[in-house]
Amino acid sequence: MSDNRIPDNANVQEHSSEDATETNGKMTRRKLLASLGIAGAAIAFSGPAALGKAASHASVTGAVYGEPVWEPACLESIADMLSIVNPEECACVYVKSYSAGNHVGGGMFAWNAASTATDNGVTVFSPPGISTGRWVRAEDEVITPYHAGAVDNTDASDALDRFADFVKTDNGKTQIRVVGNFTISRPLDFDCTGQASIHWDLKLKALNAMRYMLALRGSKVVSSGAIEVVGTGTIGTFSAMTVEYGVVLNGVQSSKLPKIKTSLMKYFGIVMDENGLIGIPVQSPAYHNNTCAEIDSILARDCGCSQIAPWSNNNTSYTYSNPVHTGTSGTANQRTTITVSGLPYDSNLITNPVFAVINGITYKVEATDFTNKTVALFPWMETAEPTSGAIKFIFGGALFSVGPNAGPTKIGLIDAIRCGMGVLDAALYGVNVTSITTQFCGIGSVVGYSGSSVSPQTSAYIGFYTEAVYRNIVFIGSGSCQILNRYGSLNGEPFINCERIAPNNRTGDYGAFADMIGWKRFYMPNSLDNMLDGAYYKGKSRNQDLVGASISISPTGVVPRLYKKNSWTINLLNAETANKYKGVDDAMIGFIGTGTNGAPSGAFTFNPPSGWKVNGTSSASFSGFGGPAVFLCYWEIAAKNIMVSLLSQKAAAQNDSTAGDIATLKDDFNALLLKLRNAGLMS
Repeated sequence: MSDNRIPDNANVQEHSSEDATETNGKMTRRKLLASLGIAGAAIAFSGPAALGKAASHASVTGAVYGEPVWEPACLESIADMLSIVNPEECACVYVKSYSAGNHVGGGMFAWNAASTATDNGVTVFSPPGISTGRWVRAEDEVITPYHAGAVDNTDASDALDRFADFVKTDNGKTQIRVVGNFTISRPLDFDCTGQASIHWDLKLKALNAMRYMLALRGSKVVSSGAIEVVGTGTIGTFSAMTVEYGVVLNGVQSSKLPKIKTSLMKYFGIVMDENGLIGIPVQSPAYHNNTCAEIDSILARDCGCSQIAPWSNNNTSYTYSNPVHTGTSGTANQRTTITVSGLPYDSNLITNPVFAVINGITYKVEATDFTNKTVALFPWMETAEPTSGAIKFIFGGALFSVGPNAGPTKIGLIDAIRCGMGVLDAALYGVNVTSITTQFCGIGSVVGYSGSSVSPQTSAYIGFYTEAVYRNIVFIGSGSCQILNRYGSLNGEPFINCERIAPNNRTGDYGAFADMIGWKRFYMPNSLDNMLDGAYYKGKSRNQDLVGASISISPTGVVPRLYKKNSWTINLLNAETANKYKGVDDAMIGFIGTGTNGAPSGAFTFNPPSGWKVNGTSSASFSGFGGPAVFLCYWEIAAKNIMVSLLSQKAAAQNDSTAGDIATLKDDFNALLLKLRNAGLMS
């Protein structure tokens, strides 16, 4: 027959003492409570010890326990615990606070006389001068920075380093909560590798200048909550900001990150930095280490610099002079190098994410020589531009997504106010954002990075709002971005306040060569300003009298292309991939010439791609126009044939016949028939 009687107190204490220590030297809360008895349990549960919040209690006395074999103690601090001389095997203590009087970071500890584990300052503590034997925190504690000695509203740099070291080596064995409101005097590197999930409720405020505030790493970690980092300085004063970067992300592939709030950063609030450009250790391999990360949302205030209306946080005046032009007309290698009177940024701003504005035209700063105070601009400054004058700079911002192999990043919301840029979307596969809101910024979003970049390849903004910005969107390079919904105030709707940075020939031809090198892959449905086709370059309407000898086109399925040309060669591209993935198989292209009624005076020749035909032959040519010429192009994918047809138009003028014989009348009549056929009015 089983004995269901409740054992007496002596047996309880005997069994609990025997079971108190496990083979690994750690003790669970259940066994600690059993060892402490009823009074000890009352002490443990009368305050939130599991979260590092210890309540104040009287010490446990022998009277409470009825003369037990050992007496559990209630101590003021970890230091008091470490001062115990020769603690008995299996002794248990309750510590009120990590440091006396702070009431956080305490908990229950057991003495393991056989342990030689490393003192980590969080869960394992070694008394001074003792090589064997450790105080071990109850292993089912929820560990927070308070358990490493952090105290709210104080410089917690040392404690946070201890906590970060513990998390890095824990490998997911412990429940982690990164909570607290601390100041720091140096950057914090936090590696979550091995953790399955982490909850954040962390605010860090910088006490002094530093390179960055928080570096995060850890793949496949699911995080919740929020992180906030606050730099130095005051709102609206760039010169007072001394913290360069807020949160740096490296090696967070396939992780879900919490809401991140940044403010008062000299350069960027958040940097997706796969290559360690800011100086943090780089996860190996360096490529793809931020692939498929997801950020709940980004809120940035006062990050970066804008010197141009409608919002500026740096009113220092700078001038330029001595422009020197290098490179080739119409190519991405063209540069205008200018001497400047000064620079508002330094070499700690990684990879020149800087834009210069001269006479209302935006240039990308491709290189900076801080010694000689020169900057190399893309593209060329025009011949008509003054050789000296005022220059303004825009740099830094809420988010810098960068990396030649970086994968796509999913972001719920980006909300940027008083920033240099809302987003610098420059990684290979870019960002996919549900909603972007930028207010009082220099540039809402920069899509691309340099004249030669192909980034980003897969960016998409579902909603995009701007208010009181110098430029809503600046496009540069040959990447791609889909912007599905556009709305805003001031310069926000319609999207007339965008700018396309592309090569030129220094004579006002902003759109030259654009189609030939694929500079028009930006999709904005129902766009009133034809941004897809590069309607705005460098802040001005595109001059459509292009100088190239030929143009290459593929299906678009949207608005027609229109050029001012008398004759041209049109190279039709293979559309199999575009048709397969985007379902497009048609294009429209038109030409206005210098002849009567805008008629082109020459011929237009259409050439098919290799292995294809145009109108069933090797090429098709059209001439003899009576007005502007508009062509419809249709790719027959299966037949590998491209149908090109001239839209109906006025036939070229035919003078009244003055023929005096049948033969001359016949020639006049045949000339009329030819003009009708060329105009598409007869087959």
